[in-house]
Parts: sequence; structure tokens; C-alpha cells
Amino acid sequence: MLDLSMFEDGSVMASREGKELLRQFAEKVRREGEKRGEKRGEKRGDERAALARLETKREDVLEVIELRHGAAPEGARSAVMACTNLDALKAAHRALVLGESLEPVVETLR
Repeated sequence: MLDLSMFEDGSVMASREGKELLRQFAEKVRREGEKRGEKRGEKRGDERAALARLETKREDVLEVIELRHGAAPEGARSAVMACTNLDALKAAHRALVLGESLEPVVETLR
């Protein structure tokens, strides 16, 4: 906890040293706030990038289904769109590109 007792009577605030202490303290608080904000921003950016990768892979899987099997059956489309595991979507994409049957691949996404 910060000891602010030296500022209580106002004498330190009136001094040049007191003003410098206060300026340094304010600068430190500002820098710490910036660091926290940057970390939050980085985390949000990472989360957005992960969601974008997931969405792109879902689109890739649906595209292969449509190219190989025509319109994607609703059950397959639902399973792909509900999947939140990027590795599972990548594996499904590879399997479908290699010509594996649709239903067993879709089942792995459920």
C-alpha cells in the first residue's frame, strides 16, 4: 500500500520535490495502465485471430463437401458450424479432400 501521509498537510505538495514525486507516481500509474491495456488488446487480437482461423477452416470443409457431394446435408453443415476444434476441422478437411466418405468424417466433428 502506498503511504500518502506526507501529502496530508499540503506542505510536500507545495514543494518542488513533492510535485516531482507526484509526477513520477502519475507516470508510473499511466505506464502500468498502458501495459494492462496492451495485454488485453493482444489477448483480444489473439482470440479474434483464432476465431477467424476456425471460421476459415469451417468454410474450407463445407466447400469440399459441396464440391464432392453437392449441397451439404443440413446435418453435416450443422456439425461443421458447431465444431470449435480447429484440429478436428483440419483432419476432416484432409479426409474429405482425400475422398473419405462424408458421414464418418462428419461424425468425428460431433
